[in-house]
Amino acid sequence: MKNVYILFFAFSVTFLNAQSSKNVERGLFKLNALTPGASYELGIGKKTTLNFDLDLAFAITGGSGRSTEFGIFPSLNAEFRNYNNFKRRQAKGKNTSGNSGNFISFYNSIQSIKPLVGNLDTSFDARTYFTTGVLYGFQRTYTKGFYWNLSFGPGIFFQKQELIGPGVQVEEYYTDFGIVGSAKIGWVLGKKRTK
Repeated sequence: MKNVYILFFAFSVTFLNAQSSKNVERGLFKLNALTPGASYELGIGKKTTLNFDLDLAFAITGGSGRSTEFGIFPSLNAEFRNYNNFKRRQAKGKNTSGNSGNFISFYNSIQSIKPLVGNLDTSFDARTYFTTGVLYGFQRTYTKGFYWNLSFGPGIFFQKQELIGPGVQVEEYYTDFGIVGSAKIGWVLGKKRTK
């Protein structure tokens, strides 16, 4: 029951913030070139957004004594972002349109384990790979719509495997800790609010 109250409080604060004037864009549709895909960033509060990405992730592995393998995997990402330096950027005369600022985010990603293209075999019978983390990031959008985004931070990686053998079917969960990172380069489509 305690979790229900915490969740209700978090949603209440978010919706109260949404009623005030926003420093963030109402909505940004972005095409990503570095990791091909698309993003949509929805302004939900004065300085908070929800960012959704659907893209293709690239992975490669290799080394001495083993063959090099690669894969291209579909990935779906969702972030809750809190921008924290709009006032400072505005005081210095810097651009804040297109959500140009620094942020802290709660990041979640689910990625297919089986590649669409390539020969990288990441596990036996697992289907998905889930990542969550707290990231610090930078986003900059320029007048012609070009943008870049870089974020990184500590994360937890989860993988579910189904081990199937003669007369045996066991589900195992693997957890690992590491650094989560995201880099985007692309274009914002549509009109942005001015500085």
